[in-house]
Amino acid sequence: MRKPLKVLLVEDSEDDSMLLLRELRRSGFDVQSIRVETQQEMKSALEQTSWDVVLSDYSMPNFSGLAALDVYKKSCLDIPFIIVSGAVGEASAVEMMRAGAHDYLMKDNLTRLGAVIDRELRETEVRHQRKLAEQALRLNQFAVDHASQAITWIDVDLKIVYVNDETALLLGVSCEELLSSKILGYIPDLSYESWAKVWQEAKQSITKNYETSVRCKDGSLRYLDINVNFVNFEGRELLITFSRDVTQQKLAQNQLKTLNRALRVISECNQALIRANEENDLFQDICRIIVDYGG
Repeated sequence: MRKPLKVLLVEDSEDDSMLLLRELRRSGFDVQSIRVETQQEMKSALEQTSWDVVLSDYSMPNFSGLAALDVYKKSCLDIPFIIVSGAVGEASAVEMMRAGAHDYLMKDNLTRLGAVIDRELRETEVRHQRKLAEQALRLNQFAVDHASQAITWIDVDLKIVYVNDETALLLGVSCEELLSSKILGYIPDLSYESWAKVWQEAKQSITKNYETSVRCKDGSLRYLDINVNFVNFEGRELLITFSRDVTQQKLAQNQLKTLNRALRVISECNQALIRANEENDLFQDICRIIVDYGG
């Protein structure tokens, strides 16, 4: 049974492309491919389609292997990038390998092509499984570190895909009810645009805490300090939030602000009383102070 393989060919020669595809089919691959010759064509192909491997010529009239490698690296894809050229010297090949290419072959000796791709695909799968294991370990560590906090997983559509019991207890609803809803229904302070900004910051590994309020099922507001983390888990982009209930601290801060404001008003009114010569002027000053300083 032939193995499916999606190949992006960075190659200016159609004849050389046909030779590569013929060798891949001879090696047992069921090949789908696109040939590109320019930086923009390659960039568009990487953005629009998922590929198993990139095969790139080293020297082309309007492009180069190094430039193609740079486009590949900026795409952040973890797939094999292999140089296949008829004009690459040993020094240039070493330079390409150091820059991030996985292997190189000469066009006059393509018999190794199938074996090289097989090996690189296996190593890519090993790297992928290692990343998944590392992500799982990080998620487990998060759970341990934040066991007493409300934990929520949110997908790109802002749908809640996981909550722990602390989250349900905080909001006064069941986990099942939360899993069928969107986070926007519980955090009225954050608009869709605000969430888009949170996504971008988390995706760029910008560590931030957000203080916001949530609407509980009984209509009450709770104040939360939310730590947001971005993960790509099994190909799915998620935000994982860890929330601390800071309602008591928030209420205490508000009460302190109210008391400080009241003290400021009393102090200013006392000063107005000392300065006053006329009763009407005193009343005007006191009204102004209550508005300006007392809110």
